[in-house]
Amino acid sequence: MVTQCMSAACVVAVVIIGMLIMTRTLTVEQVTKAVGRGLLVLTGGLMTLCVFKVLLASVVIPRLLSLKSLLGWLAVVVLGTIIAVLIARVMLSKFQG
Repeated sequence: MVTQCMSAACVVAVVIIGMLIMTRTLTVEQVTKAVGRGLLVLTGGLMTLCVFKVLLASVVIPRLLSLKSLLGWLAVVVLGTIIAVLIARVMLSKFQG
């Protein structure tokens, strides 16, 4: 299903580019430069992903697992602070009014 959708999108893109070339809105040189840039960005993105995959697997993921326990304590501290502020506001309003 996904491959059919991607194929349909590519066919529509080729048809639109062909129509723009036929109506002389785009030139062949502009299209080849754009395709070249797109391939360069795609290749660079894949290379970056491969490099950062090693970094993520070895450094970041273990740190995130240790931060998981800290997240629970952070929620407790935030809720405690909110409750303390609400109680303080209630107490101040009773004593002032």
